[in-house]
Amino acid sequence: MPKNKIGLVSEDFVSRILQIYGFTIIARNLYFRFSEIDIIATRGKVLYILEVRGRQINSARYRRCYSRTINSNCKIQNFIDFRKAIKLVYAGLVGFNIYKTYLNVSKLQLYVALVYWDNNRIIRLKFVKLYELI
Repeated sequence: MPKNKIGLVSEDFVSRILQIYGFTIIARNLYFRFSEIDIIATRGKVLYILEVRGRQINSARYRRCYSRTINSNCKIQNFIDFRKAIKLVYAGLVGFNIYKTYLNVSKLQLYVALVYWDNNRIIRLKFVKLYELI
């Protein structure tokens, strides 16, 4: 499956999973000055901003990291680099300031959704919290 299609299908999958668990999807693929936010969702008084990353499980980076001792920092670094994470936090704060009055939210949480693929099938979904603002 082409790389761009993996990203789109991963975002659709994560959106559906969030809706099943009671989240309301506010926006998808929202562009700010420095970054793009894949999914903005709410549940209760919390605003969730998600970056979705999809990877083939047979990719060399994943195998190299996963074959070592369990090291979550290594896995996360393979999916999102630190510059992207900083831009995501900045865009999240901007988005929070925009949406907090309209949606009556009082808390912000930033997540990376890691979607693992093997032979064109999703085999694992993991959410990693990057930042929380109370």
